[in-house]
Amino acid sequence: MGACGAGSSLHLPTNHDAIMSDLLAGRHAVAHSSSMIRTDLLHELGGYWSLPFGEEYDLMLRIGEVAKLANLDRVLLQYRVHQPA
Repeated sequence: MGACGAGSSLHLPTNHDAIMSDLLAGRHAVAHSSSMIRTDLLHELGGYWSLPFGEEYDLMLRIGEVAKLANLDRVLLQYRVHQPA
């Protein structure tokens, strides 16, 4: 745990339609740091595009157009919270 404890659990949608709906509405819908994506799909889509910000958001939208997105219904990732420098 970090100096400020553990981060709070995310309550993310679990099925493709709900995830896409949240992404299109600009809401957080995928824990990118714990995503598992097939390498061949990343290559097919051209990987991350060089954007000023939101590369991971863009990638998830592009993946959702050609494949099904899903989140597990349990927490498998925790992150540390530290005081700002």
